[in-house]
Amino acid sequence: MVIRISTYVAATQAQAKRTLEAAHKGRTERAAAPGRTRPDASARGANLFGTPEEVVERIHELREDFGADEIMCTMLGHPLSREDVLQSIRLMADKVLPKVK
Repeated sequence: MVIRISTYVAATQAQAKRTLEAAHKGRTERAAAPGRTRPDASARGANLFGTPEEVVERIHELREDFGADEIMCTMLGHPLSREDVLQSIRLMADKVLPKVK
């Protein structure tokens, strides 16, 4: 079972919260656009956002709840800067992946 999920790993809970709030604001604006009929998947809570510890815990939950043996992470773009995305990738590689192999 492969799960594809929007992912953002933040160094702190405060940073994760700010980013999630900005992403939510963007989703709300896009959802209100004319012709938009399908809700954004991340608006339904289908995401992998948080500190490295929170992301590790969520991955374990996905494995247990859905029998996921592979997780395909889609790094959040807007509203993140290039540096934010690179930091998220680094945190994923350094602090998350070693704990979920």
